[in-house]
Amino acid sequence: MGDEAKFPTDAITVESLEEMGEALKSHPGAVAYCYYQNALQQEYQIVRVERREVEPNFTLSFLLEEPKQAGQVGGVSTIILNTIYMVLLTLLFSVPIGVGAAVFFAEYASEGKLIKILRFGTETLAGIPSIIFGLFGFIFFTNYLNLGVGLLSGSLTLTIMILPTIIRTSEEALKTVPLSYREGSLALGATKWQTIRKVVIPAAIPGILTLERIADHATNLCEWIIYIVTGELKELND
Repeated sequence: MGDEAKFPTDAITVESLEEMGEALKSHPGAVAYCYYQNALQQEYQIVRVERREVEPNFTLSFLLEEPKQAGQVGGVSTIILNTIYMVLLTLLFSVPIGVGAAVFFAEYASEGKLIKILRFGTETLAGIPSIIFGLFGFIFFTNYLNLGVGLLSGSLTLTIMILPTIIRTSEEALKTVPLSYREGSLALGATKWQTIRKVVIPAAIPGILTLERIADHATNLCEWIIYIVTGELKELND
């Protein structure tokens, strides 16, 4: 009973951090509650307690708020916007290069040794796991080229990953254009480039714009790209 009398059973309210420190010193074994940032200023053992309210996750605030604490709380507004920006930049980079390469393979290239090597390289890139592309992009674009953590490094990484798919899809779409279209254009006096640009490519657009496979590949790299774009990877490393 004598020992129990040393510890008060009622809570003590203090007005400042100094009073809290004095109360803890005068009452060994006592526990004080304060805001986490205030507790960091004191040289005492800290037990972090979080208060969370259970409510439906998919709400308007969830869509409009920014993510906090590495995505553990908050919303997804910046993630949605960054994903949209990243997809637009990726298409801006990848579509001209991919369609141009497909036109070269389908209309100009002959089956020589160099073309076989290029096709083999394209097929090899298509079979590489997406996480390898993510690691390459983080090491090469973010660190080696000093592009930093942002949309550009993420878009370039995704561009390299989906280029083989765009090339193969576009090449197959160009091959489906009937030969009579080309012959008719050439018979009317058009050059080969004019035929490709004004006849072949417009006729192949429905097949070129089939982006379902591209979306599937993009989904595989979604989590890694979100980390790169939003900077959460850097925050976690810190």
